[in-house]
Formats: sequence, C-alpha cells, structure tokens
Amino acid sequence: MSLKPASNSPADPPEPASYALRKLTHFDGTHVHQWRILLPRDVMDESEEQERNQRASEALSKSVAPPPGTTLAPMPSRVATTSTDRGAVAPKKALTHVEPARPKGPLSELDMEVEHEFLRMRAQAVAKRPQRAFERVLKARGPLAVPCVPVYAWDAPLQLIARNHSTPDREVHKSNKELYLKLATKGHLRTVGYPLREHDQVLASLEHLRQQMPHFRGVLDLVRESLNLALARQKSMTIPPLLLLGPPGIGKTHFTHALAKALRLPVRRHGFDGGVTDAALLGSDKHWANTSLGLVFDMLALGDSASPVVLLDELDKARHEGRADPVAPLHVLLEPVTAKAVRDISVDMEVDASHVVWIATANEPWRVPAPVRSRFREFSIEAPTGEAALRAAQVVAASVHQRMGSELFDPPGPRIVSAVAHLSAREQIQALEQGYARALAHRRRAIIQSDLPTDMLMADLDREDTGNAPHGPPSGGWLH
Repeated sequence: MSLKPASNSPADPPEPASYALRKLTHFDGTHVHQWRILLPRDVMDESEEQERNQRASEALSKSVAPPPGTTLAPMPSRVATTSTDRGAVAPKKALTHVEPARPKGPLSELDMEVEHEFLRMRAQAVAKRPQRAFERVLKARGPLAVPCVPVYAWDAPLQLIARNHSTPDREVHKSNKELYLKLATKGHLRTVGYPLREHDQVLASLEHLRQQMPHFRGVLDLVRESLNLALARQKSMTIPPLLLLGPPGIGKTHFTHALAKALRLPVRRHGFDGGVTDAALLGSDKHWANTSLGLVFDMLALGDSASPVVLLDELDKARHEGRADPVAPLHVLLEPVTAKAVRDISVDMEVDASHVVWIATANEPWRVPAPVRSRFREFSIEAPTGEAALRAAQVVAASVHQRMGSELFDPPGPRIVSAVAHLSAREQIQALEQGYARALAHRRRAIIQSDLPTDMLMADLDREDTGNAPHGPPSGGWLH
C-alpha cells in the first residue's frame, strides 16, 4: 500500500472567502483514506495538513505490508468515497459548512432545522481548536497563533429566531434575525490575548510604555508578571481587575488606551460620569420596545476578542438612584467563576466574560462600594516629577501631534514640551491644542511659546523661541 497525495482538480469551483480546500489523511490500521474538504482558514493551516499526512505515512510504513499491487487512489475534488456491500463506489458529501441559502427579506422566516445543522457542522469543524496543544499554538502563525475559547454555546443563537414565534412584533422579528445572522457568521469562538509567538514583543511594548509613563510602573509590573506566569503555566492570558486611583487629569485614561495597544487588544470606555444604569453592561429588559444590548455582549459576541480591555472610567461618579445601581453587575463580572456565565437581559443569552481585562479609574476611592472595590488590585498613581515628568509630557505631546496632523505641523520642540510638563496630562492636551490652533492662525508649522495659554506656562519661561531649539532647562529649574 502506498500513499499518493490528491492533486487539485481543475474543475474545482472557486473557494468561498475565508475558506480553504484542505486534504485530510487518515490511516485506520488497514487502509489509508484521504479526503479533500472545504474548511475555514482558521481551522487548519498547511503545517497541520502536512503533519496529518506525515503521521499517516509513518503509520502505514509500520503496519503489516499489504498484498502486492495495493495502492491508495486519491479522492476526486471535494467528494470522498465509500465502498458498498456490492463493491461499487458511492459518492459521499464532504463535511462543509458553507452558509445555507436563505430567503430574502428582513422579515422572512429562517428554517430552524437547516440553521441548527449549519451551526452544528460549523461547531464540529472547529471543535478541536480550543484544545490545541500549547506548543502548536506557540509555533503557529496567523489566526491559529492566538488561543481561543467559546464565548457562548454553539447553538445559543437559535433561540433568537425561535423566539420570533412567540411575538407578533415585526421589529423584534427583524432585530432578532439580524442579530442571529451576525452571530451565525462569526461563530462561537473568540481569541484570548495576543499571538503567543509575539510574547517578547509585547513585553518590549510594556517596557517602552514604562519608560514613557514611569508613574504607572507598578501597574505595568503586575501586568508583565501576569503574562509571564500565564505563559509559563501554558494558560491563556489572565490579568486581574485593576483600579487606578489618582487626581483628575493625571493620565489614567490615556494610560489604559496605551496599555490596550501594547497588549494588541481592543478597548472600550464605559463612563460612570453620566446617567448610566445597571442595564448598560448587561442589557435592558427585553420586554421594552427600546431594549438594547449590554456592553459585555456587544464586545464579546459581536467582537473578535474574548479578552477586550474595558475601561470603567470614573467609577466613583456612579449615581445610585432608587433601585438602579450602575455598579451592581460588577459583583458578577469581576469574579472569574461567576463571569463564566453572565446573561445579557436584552437577548437572554449567556456569555463567558471571564477573560475580559477590567481597568477602573477613580478620584475618590471611598465613594466606590466596598464589595466592588475589594475585587480590584488598587494602585495609587502620583504625578511624575523631574525627568519622569518630561518623558510623560513627550508621550502626550506626540499623541496630540499625531491627532492634529503631521502634514500640517512640526512636532513640538523640547522647550514646548518642558513648558507644559508641570501640568496634568489633561491640561497638557488642552494647552497644546490651543497652541496648534494659534500656530495655524499665524500660518506657522511650529508652535512657539506665545501660542500656549499664558496662565498655564511656567513662570520662568519668559524667553521667546521657535519651540524646536534644543535648549536645556530654564535658569529657575523644572517646576515639576
């Protein structure tokens, strides 16, 4: 018996987007079977395809030699074959899960049996991906290089279209169908963290952020240690909930966005400084006409990551009015055990939120309810001084310059950066934005000292300059 790989047939129809034709090879102890199956690109890569082929070849060589002249014939195109009792060969459909043909129109009904079979086959195709060996994920490239987990049961979206039979509301029918189709397209798996092969690059990004914002070094140390521990234990990334305490404008929000970028994770701000309710995180009651999805469901079920960064900004500003408690859902969401099954009220679906990275900010920690506060790792952030203040100001200045447009302006010079370094991050942004506006009004590319608000300038910076000359500290020293 010998193994002959199947060749691509010129009659093959074009592959759908995000799918690839793979060859599956299997040795059953007597015969070697080979199928060509259409699979999502993130289910199997070329290296895994080659490994399967190699294992079958090795198993074949170790088995008892078959009768002379017995060979393995490659299977044609996308059809596997099976032998019947009479020795005839009957075609058998390959295991594909291309989306079924559906009736047009937003209010047309979907076939529950067809949709169930589609979701089942899709789940079956990716069933082994969450259990892939850590070493294989570490060596992989592309989508397979990131660990993944199911964020909801594979058949959970079916209840959305099943629910349409219990209500005559056409708008509910339309919204349920639209949501179902989105979930059916994305599937139930989401990535956790960053590509494992980029671990060293992520640590380098964290160190770079530490150099730029040294007053957050305690937070960055904890994050780095958590990532290293997860890698050593061959587990998915886990970062405990963080509570950043400090005066307004010190850069807590800016740091959170910079940290998410370093971790290669999406980030969403959820502010408590407005009139938010307890429905904002886990959805509003579905019997209301204006029901809306909660932030958690929106990011996990409709997003691409099971571990997004959620910024709970100004947690101490939450208003507790009557029975509505905006922070109540955090009792469940911040505990890894209970977060594995949190229910969004608007769609009545459970999602796994145990991998979310929670970062909260507060100015007055005593206003945060003690049961919620106890679930965080707290860090008191103090304003940087000396050289640390200058480095932090350079980060803010670079961010503002990028937002204003490098095609319109030159980067702020050292003296401009030092002139605002004594301010809070929020005040630095305000001063620089005003400086850019005045420079534009005077048709200049560079900000000069007189462009900055006089009430924010350091008292001893009284010499006019172009803002880009590499001057040293003013005679009076830094006021940081």
